[in-house]
Amino acid sequence: RVGFADRAMPIRYGLKTPPGVTSSDPGPDGVYPLTNLTTPPKMLQFFDRGYGVAAFYSPNEKGACDILLTINANGTVSNPEVTRCERPVLEQLAIKSLLDTPFKPGRVNGKAVPIRVSIHIEYKDVTPKS
Repeated sequence: RVGFADRAMPIRYGLKTPPGVTSSDPGPDGVYPLTNLTTPPKMLQFFDRGYGVAAFYSPNEKGACDILLTINANGTVSNPEVTRCERPVLEQLAIKSLLDTPFKPGRVNGKAVPIRVSIHIEYKDVTPKS
């Protein structure tokens, strides 16, 4: 489940099941985990709030971050929690960018529902090779 955020900003992202998930059932809060029984949310457009530039200047790295977050039934992001970032300076920039990024909501049985996912984002260098 990997895609490109948009053509203008070379950010690659992938959605995975959050760590420790053992059931496809929603939690007490009504949030489903991303599993093979859900239709995953889809990023509509990445709104960069400084992450892309900071990741671009990450020496010898892709500026990768892994973040747990909830995408509600309207496609809005909430409850971000960084689980790993190559550089600490990227953590808040990645969160700020994802909080402003709209998603097509995930679905269960054709109905839009809130889904908890683990998202991996990274800067994809598109420098032309000479």
